[in-house]
Amino acid sequence: MAEKALHIAYTLLNLAALMNSQEVYAFPWRSDGVPEYGVRVSVVQFILTGGDARLVASWSLRHARTDEMFYQALSQFESPVPDKEPETVADVHSALLLELSREIAEEIKRDMAQPQG
Repeated sequence: MAEKALHIAYTLLNLAALMNSQEVYAFPWRSDGVPEYGVRVSVVQFILTGGDARLVASWSLRHARTDEMFYQALSQFESPVPDKEPETVADVHSALLLELSREIAEEIKRDMAQPQG
């Protein structure tokens, strides 16, 4: 369970940096307002096999105020792991989470650029 919390924390920090915003929160959201976007991420696989680390995540984006889903994806990332040292494995896992965060941020930015009607 601590590992899941760490994944969430890394993803939140990555999204905040990529979106240049301090307004990124885990659900349940603060009581003083609903955010513009909601992100649901389900990690399907996050493993180290042989010399590679692999992250597979199913995720979706919603307009949080209306709960309308406007995007969903299944993302897969792999990266070689040069050695089994804990620091190396942690760095590779962090890099995979950053790749996932980049994909999510790109789709949010794409939606933000759409004319609102």
